Amino acid sequence: MRRVFLGLVCFVLLLWASCAEASLRAFDVGGRAFKLETNVLGSAEFVSLYDLSQAIGGSLTCDEWTRCIELRVSGKSFRFMPSSRAVLIDGDDCIYLPNAVTEVKGDALVTTAFITSILPDYMKSSGKGKSTYSGNKKLVVLDAGHGGHDTGCRGGGLNEKDIALDVTRRVRDLLTEMGYRVIMTRNSDVFLELPNRSDIANKNGADIFVSIHVNDAANTAASGTETYYLSKVQVDNDYHARRLESSSYGYELRKRWSSLTTKMKSIMRQQHYQTTQQKSQLLAEKVQKRLARAAGGDNRGVKGKNLSVLRNSYCPCCLVEIGFISNWSDLKKMKTSAHKQKVAQAIAQGIKDYLK
Repeated sequence: MRRVFLGLVCFVLLLWASCAEASLRAFDVGGRAFKLETNVLGSAEFVSLYDLSQAIGGSLTCDEWTRCIELRVSGKSFRFMPSSRAVLIDGDDCIYLPNAVTEVKGDALVTTAFITSILPDYMKSSGKGKSTYSGNKKLVVLDAGHGGHDTGCRGGGLNEKDIALDVTRRVRDLLTEMGYRVIMTRNSDVFLELPNRSDIANKNGADIFVSIHVNDAANTAASGTETYYLSKVQVDNDYHARRLESSSYGYELRKRWSSLTTKMKSIMRQQHYQTTQQKSQLLAEKVQKRLARAAGGDNRGVKGKNLSVLRNSYCPCCLVEIGFISNWSDLKKMKTSAHKQKVAQAIAQGIKDYLK
């Protein structure tokens, strides 16, 4: 036990010593050039939020109860949540940093990606809380359901995984032609765990995430299309808080945050859900409207459901069911290239309707 304790103490001392070995890095935001001291934690580079606010002529305040930190600069408000990647902008727009805001020696640190990739666009934005990115700069992550040994539902000699991949590739090509950036969770017949699918969207900072599937039912009369969005407040917002508490940042850092975790869980969950859920529902409505019209058959509408790929996604997301493999009419259509192209065009147009 003593050996473990001494090992932990040595590790903490080494970590804090490494943080002390800071270096200066030059930045330029909106024509304002400045240098900030940076610290490397893990594989990410961080700067002090206080130092940043001073360098860009902003102001920094901290809510004593929630410990949320607000940076105000050039009429913009950036609200950071402790141990979270979420940033609320002007109380309206929510974005996600590649790394969570953290604390070292009582100083709140934010990833340098906030300065290089996010702050410049919002600083020169004319609309409230909106980035200057035009629609064709948006990143869409497409997820073809199932794959590998997980065939999904089967019928008429077809596997769901194959239909989903075919349609998803078509959607990708159409969105690429429209000028959007597109990432596919899988582009071949491989198996991916459910958390890995949404992780791809999260780690790449996707603007939206769309998962494409084929439906199945014991009742062979069931047919048509439907689209799902997350309907319950079960987004794993406390993931980063839990990871920080159990991380190797050391006992003192974990102790400092532990009393805030319970409060922050409820606050972060509510803020994330309110921001993302409404947008996800709107995305689902846009896609379903186009899809039902193009695919024919029953319009089964937009529905809320607690699905893993939706629950774990940080951005607006939906899951699309393009037809029933258990229904002869739907299956017959899904066997044709023309129908799959029509479905892909509808999904792509629905995505465009949402993003524009």
